[in-house]
Amino acid sequence: MSGYEIGRRDTTKENKWESIDINNFHIHGPTVICFGGRGTIMPRHANYLCRLAGSLMGNNDEKCSIDIDFWGVVHGRDENGEPVSRLTVSDEREIAEKLSTALCTSGGHVLPDEDIIRNFNNITFFTHCQGASELNDVIGFIRENMIRLGISPVCIAKAMGQMFAVNYAPLEFCDIPSLNIISMKDRTLREHFAGSGADDTLSKKIFNILNASNAGQGNVIIKDDENNATLICSNLTLDGETENIEHRITFLDRDAEWDSSVFDISRHGDHVSQIAGYALAMSVASGIKNSISTTFSPKPTIDQFISDARDIMADSESGAFRAIVDSVRGTGSGNPTDDDTSGIV
Repeated sequence: MSGYEIGRRDTTKENKWESIDINNFHIHGPTVICFGGRGTIMPRHANYLCRLAGSLMGNNDEKCSIDIDFWGVVHGRDENGEPVSRLTVSDEREIAEKLSTALCTSGGHVLPDEDIIRNFNNITFFTHCQGASELNDVIGFIRENMIRLGISPVCIAKAMGQMFAVNYAPLEFCDIPSLNIISMKDRTLREHFAGSGADDTLSKKIFNILNASNAGQGNVIIKDDENNATLICSNLTLDGETENIEHRITFLDRDAEWDSSVFDISRHGDHVSQIAGYALAMSVASGIKNSISTTFSPKPTIDQFISDARDIMADSESGAFRAIVDSVRGTGSGNPTDDDTSGIV
């Protein structure tokens, strides 16, 4: 074990954080679980991600009126007191085991399919950088647990499809419905995506093409597969590349009035933050709705989400970027369209 810790944001506690014994980690309703990057070594780092997720949803501490749990994972320190940069496989398996309690009754009997699907509908993830890789490992172990318990492939697919993740600057894409957010000014991802497997998804290929081109500024959203939608932004801030700042998740932050907290945010960068908030709220709202209804309603599909995201982007979606995407897909000429907004700031 790496000495990792799980806790939840609790505004009634000192420092607004409550550390939880892993044995008491259970999903009781709509829940957002946060996995941070390599620097998530103290509770305050995980708690910040929890607060950020709430602010993106407009569910900040001052206006919190809906009962949503925000859990955070802390990498912690080893037996020598040194910071640990990521979860171990044993840590990931243990977290998966606790999330798998949503599969069974308190007596250990496997729940009916419809109850498993409804329980998984409560779960939303919010990750940064390496946290997406850790989450994907956890998802894989949950899938193994479901197979071991004899749950049908149909139920597994439907249950997995009811979770949702918002991943900022992800080092890895997840095998559940997800929004991946990538800035072209993120040098960490540029270096990572230039390595092996650089073209294993459409969005990584587009990301590399856009970085090598002079296509201007703006956003574009891409459907990689049935699970993953990827939002690529030319530059979240007006300054852009200084000290690799756009790898930092802080640029998504919103204040109590749901305005961007970033003083030099670009217009298309602000839209990225809005879309991240919409994605989290969409997923959590589905859990809230199903928690008070006897009739189950599934979460919106990736196609429905992409349509809504494009409405939010409006004129910040770059026609030049879209033309490149269509060209790589083989569905367009590769020339900018009449609605090209590549020069916007």
